[in-house]
Amino acid sequence: MTEQQYQSDAEVYALARKTLQIFPLLMRLMSGEMRSDDRKMDAGLMALLGSLQFRPHSLSELAERMNVSLPTMSSTVSTAESRGWVTRTRSEKDRRIVWITINPEGDRVLEEAQHEIAGRIARIIEAMPPEQRGQLDNGMDALAGAFARYLAEHAES
Repeated sequence: MTEQQYQSDAEVYALARKTLQIFPLLMRLMSGEMRSDDRKMDAGLMALLGSLQFRPHSLSELAERMNVSLPTMSSTVSTAESRGWVTRTRSEKDRRIVWITINPEGDRVLEEAQHEIAGRIARIIEAMPPEQRGQLDNGMDALAGAFARYLAEHAES
């Protein structure tokens, strides 16, 4: 959809643009936090571990999900595997498929990184007046609910 399609509701389009503007700021914050620790975590590794947090994926699923080439994803998985964060396991049903699974050390490293990033975000939010924090909380709940509903309605078959 284009901006012209939203001219009848410019407020909705403006909110969508504001939402998009938050992501680069969050990525800068996350990158700074990841560079300042000794885990040698980067955005690609964090995205990989986050994707594996709920279920194993094949290499091609991960590459598609993160919109990178298979060689790039293979390199990222190899890095995570060498650090002891993920395990590759060949499928019992189809020996051509290799499942990548996060292991306990990967879970621990991901949790630590998320905790540190959340701490930095908390310090930023703490500087906001209480009424703005309440507005932010309500807005985040509303946005998360809207995304969850959209994703449930448009789930891939």
